[in-house]
Amino acid sequence: MNENNRAMFEGLRLDRNSLPAWVDSRLLDRLTQHLRSLHEWLPASHSINVCITSPTGIRMTFLPFSEQSSGCPVPIGLVMRLDLLTRVLERENGVIAGHIIDTDYYEGLPDDIPSELKKKNAKRLPEPFATLGGSALSHDEFWTRFAQLDGEYSRLEGAAREIQDGYIRYAIAFCVLHEASHLLRRHPLVIEKAPDPLDARRGAEVDADFRAGAMLATHALNELFSKGEEVRVRHICATLENLTYAVCLILGLFDLGHAAFCDFLHGEYRHPSARLGLVTKAMSMHLEQRFAKDRDIAIAAVKASAGGASDYLSRMDSAWAKSGPGTKRPTSIYIPASLDWFPAEKVNKMPLGSLFTSPDFFGSPEIPTFRRVYREAMDRYEKFNDLRDKILKDNPPRAQEPLS
Repeated sequence: MNENNRAMFEGLRLDRNSLPAWVDSRLLDRLTQHLRSLHEWLPASHSINVCITSPTGIRMTFLPFSEQSSGCPVPIGLVMRLDLLTRVLERENGVIAGHIIDTDYYEGLPDDIPSELKKKNAKRLPEPFATLGGSALSHDEFWTRFAQLDGEYSRLEGAAREIQDGYIRYAIAFCVLHEASHLLRRHPLVIEKAPDPLDARRGAEVDADFRAGAMLATHALNELFSKGEEVRVRHICATLENLTYAVCLILGLFDLGHAAFCDFLHGEYRHPSARLGLVTKAMSMHLEQRFAKDRDIAIAAVKASAGGASDYLSRMDSAWAKSGPGTKRPTSIYIPASLDWFPAEKVNKMPLGSLFTSPDFFGSPEIPTFRRVYREAMDRYEKFNDLRDKILKDNPPRAQEPLS
């Protein structure tokens, strides 16, 4: 099987000569250079080959070659979608933070929600979000549609282009580190030995998000401090703000795809709000450890991280508001894709303010505010790690296996 995986990986490598002429070669050049350096962000005990591959979807997974080496294919479809999404949201740069009302979202809620918010609307995604989430597009459909959108959304230049490049490489790095965590923390073994494999798989995804967040902050700051230049607090804050914005980008993008097939309550993936909370919690823990002797730096960096999330949410709200009425809105992270799994009789009151900050005393305990889905995810994270510790104690790794 391992040799088959290696052959599959090599066969998936992107042939740059096969790409349409309009594709931005500079973006691929810079991303390729970054991917080559990602091995420095991972334990030396395991060799991981990361490269851009030809599939036009968005899903990633590791392909094991041997006990010490693996391949991680990054689909060109994921790269192109991240590039487009950053350009879409760049048009909303500088918007005032706010909360928009999605009429579909409030359908079927109690009478204290204004009736005009509960009107029946067509459940459809507006463009360009339909294309961004359109993982079912065929190869030719994908390139035809992205050629059209490339002309509609201007490419960024200068300083804005450098920031965009940072977003994309951090977002891809998060995906790679998430997948690497499954391998390095022996998640397949834990799932195999667990009494409830489905529940363990759900816990493994939570654990991978947490570990990816910790590694992302660790190595991004290591990279910042290794440049040989003076590092000021504003540089640290800018790094954390950009990291969090990039994580929001990738979670929002995956949410577009997951909303079509994933039940956040029972499926293997957590709600995007919970995933964001786990990642930022891991980042915060690293900051507290790294700047233990100067807590003012850690506090400033945590605030900057929150600013990155707020910036993403404001831009996404603004972009979505322009798409017109009658649309589903699954990508702003702090609300669920739908309330289908919350019976109407249990929903006493829906806060009309931002669910990202709404306290627990608003409405029913079943309403998925940010704090609630985050707390549930942290409980699952701790439960999974207790299970993992027990299973690994009974199944110690061989000397050549990676440890994390």
